[in-house]
Amino acid sequence: MEKISKWQRLLQIWVPICAVLSALAFIGQILYVQSLYDSGADPLGEYSTWDFALVVSLVQFLAGGIYILIIIFLAGFMLRSAQLIKQVSATEFQGKAGWAIWGFVVPFVNYFIPFRILRSIKNFAKYDEATSKKNMTLLFLFWMPFTVANLVDAQTLRRSLTDDAITFDSLSFQAWGDLVSALATLIASLALFWLIPALYKGIQHRMDVINTAPTDATS
Repeated sequence: MEKISKWQRLLQIWVPICAVLSALAFIGQILYVQSLYDSGADPLGEYSTWDFALVVSLVQFLAGGIYILIIIFLAGFMLRSAQLIKQVSATEFQGKAGWAIWGFVVPFVNYFIPFRILRSIKNFAKYDEATSKKNMTLLFLFWMPFTVANLVDAQTLRRSLTDDAITFDSLSFQAWGDLVSALATLIASLALFWLIPALYKGIQHRMDVINTAPTDATS
């Protein structure tokens, strides 16, 4: 449990920071879109005189860095949780625990493997139906906007790599994509802030049951 607790504490510290930066990035992106349509030019371009250019660029850079940290911490939490579940009851976790890490980096499977692992961690608690449904709702509130953000980011990156020249249409596409991504990341961060303690308490609950009645708990 101590190994899981380490990652849980890191997430509880950094997820709120990610949420705040995502909120600031969302606000900054609204201002960016407004400036883009008012001027017809990139507000963050080389010759831009936009007043918020430096602040928005800094917030976007910090938000991106913290987002990567959150993924690392979440993968660590999932890996240690999956290893514990397999150790206690191998039938309650299908597959290899290492997918908690690879599931975030392998294309296509990153849209469903981490969700399945988080669902297995949630189910490990064996809570009552009401609590289980509440935690499943938190899981969906995290995973759906998280997936939307990843899909939008992938699409805007693909567009930026394939466009022959930077045009107003390409800038507009990128701007709206970043706006949606920032909002989705904000929602996912808020849901994750509540989800991680719920999952951790669920693991603690099940381990307490196993330690007091190992035969019944693992049967």
